[in-house]
Amino acid sequence: MKGAIDGVKLGTSPRCSTSSPPRRDEVPGFDGARTSKNEAFVHRVAEQNVRRMLKRIRHDSPTLRDLEAQGRIRITGGMYDMGSGEVTLLE
Repeated sequence: MKGAIDGVKLGTSPRCSTSSPPRRDEVPGFDGARTSKNEAFVHRVAEQNVRRMLKRIRHDSPTLRDLEAQGRIRITGGMYDMGSGEVTLLE
């Protein structure tokens, strides 16, 4: 995340470019410094990335989207805290 926030380019792989984290300006409602040195901002970018990937899964997979709409599965994302080992689920 920090590399993406700082604009580090790792290559031109189509896979990398389509799954890149949100840009700094794509994180709504954040008033602090929008840099990789601001841990709160890095966390918000990571959360935004998880939410964006959930939308993408639903958009790109009609099968999963339909199963979720039928209540047969639940698509959810999570944030892993490396310090505590806990996972916080995101809707």
